[in-house]
Amino acid sequence: MAEEAINYVLKNTRVEYRINGLYREELHEIPLPALREIIINSILHRNYLSPSFIQISIHPDRIEFFSPGALHGSMTKERMLQGNSSSLRNPQLADILHRMNIVERWGSGIGRIFAAYRERNLAIPEYDVDDMGITVTIRRNQSGDKAQQYVHSANKGKRVSVTEEEVLSFISHHTGCTYSQLLQAFDISRRTLTNRLNSLMKKGKIQRSGSTRNANWSSL
Repeated sequence: MAEEAINYVLKNTRVEYRINGLYREELHEIPLPALREIIINSILHRNYLSPSFIQISIHPDRIEFFSPGALHGSMTKERMLQGNSSSLRNPQLADILHRMNIVERWGSGIGRIFAAYRERNLAIPEYDVDDMGITVTIRRNQSGDKAQQYVHSANKGKRVSVTEEEVLSFISHHTGCTYSQLLQAFDISRRTLTNRLNSLMKKGKIQRSGSTRNANWSSL
């Protein structure tokens, strides 16, 4: 259940590609450690007597995770957000997850979520608590900066097309990038990339330096 939920979010949110030498680094819109903790917390702390379901809602401006059930016992929102205490509603489930090495230490999940966001200098998630349940809201970046954010393919590993604007934007922010780096950044076929590059050159928007095999690309 948790793995399916994580994959669903990854397939429907953005990912940033950074090129370090010949290698591509993927930075997901929601840091993976934070996404994992949000999903696990929703499963671990939900009220299983409630007829409601765990819900994941992806909107253009935000992503929401809803877990049914108010805070358990004497737990308050303030204590929960401090990240150093926990009140177990489902102790047997918690024990199973702990034995599976899915849960490390009670009450430490939110601290790891916030730490993952601070490491990336992102706005930390918002928590809303009421009698119906707990909603975690993540505000999405709508700046439209295509130079750093590209749409993650709904089928990871499948080669998909990209626009000339995305290729141009990448080259503009990675002056001197190579053909191999462009292939890694977009995960598209050589034919598609070559067509995009040739079209941009004909329009006078990019230039190539060096031999065809070892060319470097830059914007004009």
